Amino acid sequence: MKKPDKDRLSRYRQKVHRKTEELMRLCLKAAHDDLLLRGTPVLTYKTCGKQNCKCREGGDKRHGPYFAVQMRREGKQRNLTLKASEEHFFNMAQHYQYQMSNRRKIVAIEAELLDEYDKVIKARTIWDKA
Repeated sequence: MKKPDKDRLSRYRQKVHRKTEELMRLCLKAAHDDLLLRGTPVLTYKTCGKQNCKCREGGDKRHGPYFAVQMRREGKQRNLTLKASEEHFFNMAQHYQYQMSNRRKIVAIEAELLDEYDKVIKARTIWDKA
Protein backbone atom coordinates (compact mmCIF):
# COMPACT_ATOMS: atom_id res chain seq x y z
CA MET A 1 0.00 0.00 0.00
CA LYS A 2 1.31 3.44 -0.99
CA LYS A 3 2.22 5.81 1.87
CA PRO A 4 1.31 9.50 1.72
CA ASP A 5 4.10 11.92 0.77
CA LYS A 6 5.20 13.16 4.21
CA ASP A 7 6.96 16.26 2.84
CA ARG A 8 3.86 17.33 0.96
CA LEU A 9 1.66 16.72 4.02
CA SER A 10 4.10 18.71 6.14
CA ARG A 11 3.85 21.65 3.71
CA TYR A 12 0.05 21.42 3.87
CA ARG A 13 0.16 21.45 7.69
CA GLN A 14 2.48 24.47 7.70
CA LYS A 15 0.26 26.37 5.28
CA VAL A 16 -2.87 25.51 7.26
CA HIS A 17 -1.14 26.60 10.46
CA ARG A 18 -0.20 30.00 8.95
CA LYS A 19 -3.73 30.51 7.63
CA THR A 20 -5.37 29.61 10.95
CA GLU A 21 -3.07 32.04 12.77
CA GLU A 22 -4.03 34.79 10.34
CA LEU A 23 -7.70 33.85 10.73
CA MET A 24 -7.41 34.05 14.52
CA ARG A 25 -5.68 37.43 14.33
CA LEU A 26 -8.43 38.86 12.11
CA CYS A 27 -11.23 37.39 14.24
CA LEU A 28 -9.77 38.86 17.42
CA LYS A 29 -9.82 42.32 15.84
CA ALA A 30 -13.62 42.13 15.82
CA ALA A 31 -13.84 41.25 19.52
CA HIS A 32 -13.87 44.80 20.86
CA ASP A 33 -16.63 46.59 22.73
CA ASP A 34 -16.58 49.82 20.70
CA LEU A 35 -19.67 50.67 18.68
CA LEU A 36 -19.75 50.65 14.88
CA LEU A 37 -21.87 52.77 12.56
CA ARG A 38 -22.99 50.96 9.43
CA GLY A 39 -22.21 53.26 6.53
CA THR A 40 -19.48 54.72 4.37
CA PRO A 41 -17.61 57.72 5.80
CA VAL A 42 -17.12 60.55 3.31
CA LEU A 43 -15.74 64.07 3.39
CA THR A 44 -18.00 66.54 1.59
CA TYR A 45 -17.45 70.05 0.29
CA LYS A 46 -20.31 72.47 -0.26
CA THR A 47 -21.19 75.75 -1.90
CA CYS A 48 -23.22 78.31 0.02
CA GLY A 49 -25.99 80.56 -1.23
CA LYS A 50 -24.01 83.80 -1.23
CA GLN A 51 -23.56 85.28 -4.72
CA ASN A 52 -20.05 86.72 -4.18
CA CYS A 53 -18.58 83.84 -2.18
CA LYS A 54 -15.42 82.20 -3.52
CA CYS A 55 -17.07 78.77 -3.15
CA ARG A 56 -19.07 79.51 -6.34
CA GLU A 57 -15.87 78.87 -8.32
CA GLY A 58 -16.05 75.22 -7.22
CA GLY A 59 -13.16 72.82 -6.84
CA ASP A 60 -11.04 73.32 -3.75
CA LYS A 61 -12.64 76.74 -3.11
CA ARG A 62 -15.81 75.13 -1.71
CA HIS A 63 -16.53 75.08 2.02
CA GLY A 64 -15.42 72.03 3.93
CA PRO A 65 -14.46 69.38 4.47
CA TYR A 66 -17.55 68.29 6.35
CA PHE A 67 -17.90 64.85 7.85
CA ALA A 68 -20.73 62.72 6.51
CA VAL A 69 -21.79 59.08 6.47
CA GLN A 70 -23.56 57.48 3.53
CA MET A 71 -25.98 54.76 4.55
CA ARG A 72 -28.97 52.81 3.28
CA ARG A 73 -32.29 53.10 5.03
CA GLU A 74 -35.51 51.54 3.79
CA GLY A 75 -33.85 50.72 0.47
CA LYS A 76 -32.73 54.30 -0.19
CA GLN A 77 -29.30 55.83 0.11
CA ARG A 78 -29.08 58.59 2.69
CA ASN A 79 -26.31 61.07 3.34
CA LEU A 80 -26.00 61.89 7.04
CA THR A 81 -24.07 65.15 7.49
CA LEU A 82 -22.39 65.35 10.87
CA LYS A 83 -21.72 68.32 13.09
CA ALA A 84 -18.13 69.00 14.13
CA SER A 85 -18.99 67.65 17.59
CA GLU A 86 -20.16 64.36 16.00
CA GLU A 87 -16.84 63.36 14.45
CA HIS A 88 -16.91 60.19 16.56
CA PHE A 89 -19.75 58.90 14.33
CA PHE A 90 -17.46 59.36 11.32
CA ASN A 91 -14.77 57.36 13.14
CA MET A 92 -17.32 54.65 13.99
CA ALA A 93 -18.19 54.36 10.28
CA GLN A 94 -14.49 54.17 9.39
CA HIS A 95 -14.05 51.36 11.89
CA TYR A 96 -17.11 49.60 10.46
CA GLN A 97 -15.53 49.70 7.00
CA TYR A 98 -12.29 48.33 8.47
CA GLN A 99 -14.20 45.45 10.07
CA MET A 100 -16.01 44.68 6.80
CA SER A 101 -12.65 44.60 5.03
CA ASN A 102 -11.41 42.11 7.63
CA ARG A 103 -14.56 40.05 7.11
CA ARG A 104 -13.82 39.76 3.38
CA LYS A 105 -10.29 38.60 4.25
CA ILE A 106 -11.71 36.01 6.67
CA VAL A 107 -14.03 34.63 3.98
CA ALA A 108 -11.09 34.34 1.56
CA ILE A 109 -8.93 32.58 4.17
CA GLU A 110 -11.75 30.16 4.95
CA ALA A 111 -11.95 29.26 1.26
CA GLU A 112 -8.17 28.74 1.15
CA LEU A 113 -8.32 26.56 4.26
CA LEU A 114 -11.05 24.40 2.75
CA ASP A 115 -8.97 24.06 -0.41
CA GLU A 116 -5.95 22.95 1.64
CA TYR A 117 -8.13 20.57 3.63
CA ASP A 118 -9.36 18.98 0.40
CA LYS A 119 -5.77 18.62 -0.83
CA VAL A 120 -4.74 16.87 2.41
CA ILE A 121 -7.67 14.49 2.26
CA LYS A 122 -6.95 13.73 -1.40
CA ALA A 123 -3.26 13.09 -0.65
CA ARG A 124 -4.20 10.64 2.12
CA THR A 125 -6.98 8.83 0.28
CA ILE A 126 -6.45 5.47 -1.39
CA TRP A 127 -8.72 4.48 -4.25
CA ASP A 128 -8.35 0.70 -4.03
CA LYS A 129 -6.90 -1.98 -1.77
CA ALA A 130 -3.75 -2.47 -3.83
